[in-house]
Amino acid sequence: MVRLPQAVFFAVLTWLCGCSTPPPAEAPVDAAQAVLALVDGLGPTRLCQSDGDCAGGGQRGACSMGTCFGLLTTDSRAVRRALVDRLAHSPAAVQQAALLRLRPVCDSPTAGIATRVAVLEALGALGRAHLTQAGTERLSLRLALSDSELQVAATARVELGTLGEASALPGLTEDLSQGTELLRAEAVRGLQGYANTPQADEAKGLILGALADRSPVVELAALRACQPWAGEAQVIAALELLVSERAPHLRYEVDNLLATRKLATKGP
Repeated sequence: MVRLPQAVFFAVLTWLCGCSTPPPAEAPVDAAQAVLALVDGLGPTRLCQSDGDCAGGGQRGACSMGTCFGLLTTDSRAVRRALVDRLAHSPAAVQQAALLRLRPVCDSPTAGIATRVAVLEALGALGRAHLTQAGTERLSLRLALSDSELQVAATARVELGTLGEASALPGLTEDLSQGTELLRAEAVRGLQGYANTPQADEAKGLILGALADRSPVVELAALRACQPWAGEAQVIAALELLVSERAPHLRYEVDNLLATRKLATKGP
């Protein structure tokens, strides 16, 4: 006689009885603690070894050199981008609480440049997460367009561009033609937001032009910004020209972009 392992026996018995245990309910999100981790960080008195140590309310902050940083307490662009991405993928309750925390900072006359840039990038991410309900985020970004600090105004243009805001397109066009390497790359990122808007053809043309930029950083940013149009013959031809004549090392990026786009548009 074959004896089943005890764990298997009870699993079969449970299935036969139709009394399977329901999955445990998810713990409620502590939005205030999550925002503390994401936006403010947990302060220099807490030593950390990884982002997991900087958790609050179920959301991670960012560990750097033994300190848990949030959006308003880091000067690192890479750390800030990671935190912005986490905010964009946070539960709605956390996003709403973060918006309430960030809005007054954006309007504060004492906020430094790095802080205002972080806030504007977060507002752009929140706006993209709820594109049809981004009124508050758009208003704050529009006001920042006239900021006397060039970096702040440029960030506002880029984030408005990612939201498809028509008023930001002339500024992004100028940034792309006259800006620094980083600003040109950021401008290209902003142009991607005009897909499916009346400005789509103009934005696509600017992105394709940026594929020939003298900077490999801008070139790569332009390649990735082609994503919304990657199924079009004109764009495929431009990408193939890029890797065959100027940047063969980007073949993997191009193939990956085209394959991802094909999967995204494939019917059931």
